Order: sequence, then structure tokens, then C-alpha cells
Amino acid sequence: MSDTAPQGFYLARVAAFKRRFRRGSFARNVAVLAGGTAFSQALSVLATPLLTRIYSPEDFGVLAVYTSILGIIGVFAALKYDLAIPIAEEDRMAASVLVLCLGLTLLLTAMLFASIPSAGPLVIGWANAPALSPFLWLLPVGFAFVGTYSALNYWAIRKQAFGRITRTRVNQSLGGAGTSLGLGLLGLRPLGLLIGAIVSQSAGILTLGALAWKSDRKAFDGLSAATVRAAAVRYVRFPLLSTWSAALQSLGATLPPLAIAGIFGAQRAGMFALVWKVMGAPSSLIAGAVNSVFLSEAARLGANSPGAVRPLFVRTTRRLALLALIPAGMCMLSPIAFGPVFGAQWTEAGWYGLVMTPYYYTNLVVWPLMSIMIVAERQDLRLLVDGTRALLLVIVFGAAGRLGWSIMVTLALYSVAMATMYVISWRICYILARDIGGQRRCDDAQ
Repeated sequence: MSDTAPQGFYLARVAAFKRRFRRGSFARNVAVLAGGTAFSQALSVLATPLLTRIYSPEDFGVLAVYTSILGIIGVFAALKYDLAIPIAEEDRMAASVLVLCLGLTLLLTAMLFASIPSAGPLVIGWANAPALSPFLWLLPVGFAFVGTYSALNYWAIRKQAFGRITRTRVNQSLGGAGTSLGLGLLGLRPLGLLIGAIVSQSAGILTLGALAWKSDRKAFDGLSAATVRAAAVRYVRFPLLSTWSAALQSLGATLPPLAIAGIFGAQRAGMFALVWKVMGAPSSLIAGAVNSVFLSEAARLGANSPGAVRPLFVRTTRRLALLALIPAGMCMLSPIAFGPVFGAQWTEAGWYGLVMTPYYYTNLVVWPLMSIMIVAERQDLRLLVDGTRALLLVIVFGAAGRLGWSIMVTLALYSVAMATMYVISWRICYILARDIGGQRRCDDAQ
């Protein structure tokens, strides 16, 4: 074998690597967004041992209830019109949708502020969280910031401005952790955790707003009430179907801490919240990063090269299946790690992480790919899937409360039920990815 053969092999591999990570490629965009998200979450996780020594499990329980309620109501901020921004046919239509989203968020925030005096006590009683009562005013504040950030984030996804999105994720982690630590040291507990949560979900609004206004200002020139109304009519399926689908998704994420607080008490809800912060949130945010790039790329291919959607889906599945082994391994080590890292009072939480392994693995593999339903405009299927998942959650936690299951049994059944639904969801998404190409080819032929 000649000396030039190995050299040629390595040169070919380097060239292949450069092609894969060329500017604007799917792999490069995922690397930028997922890498930045992973870094930002590493910062957040590094601050967690300090937070667990400043705040009590009960404080984290209040945070869990707050974020759960905000998660439920937050999906209504723009009535899910923001999902239409990346798939709009042209920038002018997308700009009209963005203006619509911001207007709806402002209107609904005002309505939420007005409802606090009458609805607040009912929510506090239902969630069994009297310690949250003085901080209910933070719900509409968080609602406004989260809704605004989401709409601007989808505009950035449309423009494939993943570098800017990454910067906002880092700012969110730094700002959220710094706010929680600073206010906690000042004795503002649990207020510091709540304000930190708002910062960690919405920092970067000005950065993304500058992108939409300065870089793409032409798309907003000449917009009127008529163009915004036209956008509302064109994508009316999103509020009619996707809003309720998103509400069910949010219920799936927020019901467990609320149910645990109601059945097992605030202390165990706080332990579950720590597991989510350390194990679940980083995994889900990385999944969200991949989802953003996948949605952008699948929407582009669906319009221009529909036959390439299915190969993209399969490649992404394989890569996510390998990536998800990292959080799965972390979950399996959590029983021996939580006590030494976070303090002896948090040891029990490590066992929660272990039984949640099936859920965290399948969530990272499948959830990013479910945006194929947006590209296919099959909001009905997403609503069916999310409705089934929510029903399973109600059954599991309802049975736990009625039959007196232990928290470990409850979480194990919850984890297995959700993992099963993700496997079924993957199969549905695979069929949609395959059919997008076939349907678009048929349309072209006609």
C-alpha cells in the first residue's frame, strides 16, 4: 500500500467533515444551537449546588408550582400563531403573523392581570401552594415575557439566525442563575427563584427584536390591519387546533409537579423540580435546539425538495438516539450523585432521576422530530397525540392519589407511559415525513 493512500483517506475525511459543517448546513446549525444550549445549561447546573444550599426544598416546591402554572397559561400567549412564522410562504406574511402574535400577547396579558383578584385564590387552593399567594402578580409578567420571546424566537428560526438564538440562551442561563443567587443571598426567598425563572425564560428579547426590526425591516413596511387579518385567517388552524395541542403538551409537562405537590407535598415536589432542573431541563433544551433547526430545514425542504424530508428525518433520529445516551447515563448515576453534590437532604431526588430514565431518553430522541406535524400542517394528529398523553397522565396520577401508590411507583409508571407514547409518536412522524415527499410530487404532477 502506498504512502499516499492513508494521506488521501484522511484528506477525504477532512473534506467530508468540512462539507457537513459548512456555513448554513443542518449539522452546523445544530452544533451551534445545541452546543450553545448545552453550554448555557452547564452554567445553570453548576449554579444549582449553590442554590440548593440557599433555598429549601419547599422554596423549590413553590417554584415548581409557579413554573407549572405559567407553563399551562403561557401556551395561550399568541394562540400558537407563532408556529406559523417559520412556514409562512413569504416574509411579508411572516411579519404579519409576528405582529399578530405580539398584539395577542399584549391583550391577553392585560386580561390576565385583571383576573388575578378573582381567580388567584382558586388557583392557590387547587395547587395546594399557599406560599405562592404573594407572588401571583408574577404570572402575567412571566406570561408577557415568555409570549414575546417565543414569537421573536420563531422569527429568528425562520431567518436561521441560530447564532443569535444561542447568545440569548447563554444570557438566559447566566441571568437566571445570577438573579436567583443574588436575591437568595439577600434573603428574598422564594422570590429570587421565581424572578430567576422569568429571566431564564425570556432574556434576549431585545437581541431577537433587533434582528426582526433592523435586519428585516423591509418585511414590516406597509403592514396594516388588513394584512394582519389576512394572516390570522390564513393560519386559523393554529389557534383552533395547535393552541389546544400545546395546552395538552404543557399539561404533560406541568401536571406532574402539581400532582406531586397535591398528593405527596411541597417537599417532594421540590425534589422532583430539582431532578427536572438537573436532568430534564438540559435534555429538553437541547431537544428544543435540535427541534428549531429541524423545523427550519424540514420547512425549507418541504417547499423545495420534498423527497429529502424523509432522509433528513431518519438521519436526525439516528444522531439523537446516540446523543440521548448521555442524559440517560446521567439519570442512572443520579442515586449516588445527588446527595454528595446537592446536599444530604436531596438524596431521595436521585432515585426519582433513575426511574425517569425511559422518559428522558425517548423525549430527547422523539420530541425534536414532532415538528414534522407542523410542516405537514397536521395539527389534528398532534392534538390526538397530545390528548392521549394528557389522558395517560391523568390516569397515572389519579390512580396514585386514589390507590395510595408510593412516589417511586408513581414516577416509574409515569415514565414508562410517556416513553411508550413517544415511540408511537415517532412512528406517526415517520409516516408523515415519508408522505410529504409523495404528496408534493403528486401535487407537482397535477
